[in-house]
Order: sequence, then C-alpha cells, then structure tokens
Amino acid sequence: CRWVTHRVNGRNKSDTRMLTAFGRTMPEADWADEYGIRPQTLRNRITEYGFSPEEALTHKKWSHREGR
Repeated sequence: CRWVTHRVNGRNKSDTRMLTAFGRTMPEADWADEYGIRPQTLRNRITEYGFSPEEALTHKKWSHREGR
C-alpha cells in the first residue's frame, strides 16, 4: 500500500480517458498539463474539430485579435 495524491488517485480509474500521441500513452489530463492547455480544450480539438492527438497538442493558440 502506498500514499498518493488525490490527483494521482483520480487519474487511476477505469473511466480515465487515455490518449496516445508521439508513441506514448497517458491520461488526457496529464497530456493537457504537459502542453499547458485545458483538458476540455484538448478533448474538443479531437472530438469536435477532428484533430489528431498530435495536432491537438501542438496547435498554436490564437486570439480573437489575430483572427483565424
């Protein structure tokens, strides 16, 4: 038995969304943390906009001032 944080324990569940990108598989939330984006943004890029996992993680952020 070992002690883990709530964050680690929460990501070690059967309903945790796993994502494979760049040859690595880990929880979606961990990918989002690593790339500095919100998990919901990552999920939307993949499910709503059809990005590949790699594209979703490396997509440049844009602002409304820059336009699309």
